[in-house]
Amino acid sequence: GQQPRCLRLPRMKKELWEILVPTTLHGTSILEAHHHKWDEYVRSVAGGLTLLHTVKGQWISPKQVAVAEPVIPVRVICTKAEIRRILRFTKRHYKQEVVLAYRLSDEVLFL
Repeated sequence: GQQPRCLRLPRMKKELWEILVPTTLHGTSILEAHHHKWDEYVRSVAGGLTLLHTVKGQWISPKQVAVAEPVIPVRVICTKAEIRRILRFTKRHYKQEVVLAYRLSDEVLFL
């Protein structure tokens, strides 16, 4: 038998990114339907996403306000241009001052 091969994603370089999605806006829980619209957008851009369990986030906002809120880490395989589109959409969709994503891996393989 022939060994299965790992396949690299074609064309533009795809990487594994993680983005933190808020669960509240000014202390009010964000409705599930609102999250579903975000999920739909990310799927339309990247083809899929992986939602992780909610974690506690804490940071100092650009207005120098201490912020503590639960966030949802979401993993997405996409290009750098695509994660930037997702970040811009996320910022508008959730009315955030700042959103961030960080690259987890610069190599993505499928088998």
